[in-house]
Amino acid sequence: MENGILNDTFYKKMLLTNLKLFIIFISLFIYRYIYEFRINQEMILKLFIIISIILWMIQFLSVEGATWNKNKTNLPIYLFIIILSLSLLISNAIRVSFGDYIIVISYIILYFLIINSISQKKEFNSFIRIFFITSFLVSIYALIQYYGFDPFLNKLGCLTSTKIK
Repeated sequence: MENGILNDTFYKKMLLTNLKLFIIFISLFIYRYIYEFRINQEMILKLFIIISIILWMIQFLSVEGATWNKNKTNLPIYLFIIILSLSLLISNAIRVSFGDYIIVISYIILYFLIINSISQKKEFNSFIRIFFITSFLVSIYALIQYYGFDPFLNKLGCLTSTKIK
């Protein structure tokens, strides 16, 4: 019994760490040889979601009496998934729509993983703190790019919409 509790806390810590790293990397990872940010974002999103789902399933199956947390936001999210699925079915460009569908579903899975993994206020506060720190860093980098001092992608030049006159 004690070994099961240790495994539960180990997998929970691994899952929470993975989710925190996901929040950091999805915002801050830049690969300078890919000029479209979305490719980086999709790669990191899929990698961390797969790892998180595996860790959550191991944790969920190792704990006796584990339950799925229900809250008031689940119903609107389920309705959104239904509408998203219907729009995928009636789309003219199914391949493009399916790629975007996977991305949105991945973020919804991320939401449910976080909701079902956080059980203490301390954990919630650490997620909020990481979110604000990464948001601040992204904002600073956006200001640096806006004024033309891009340390990573300076070979691309300034965007015409952000060119200072």
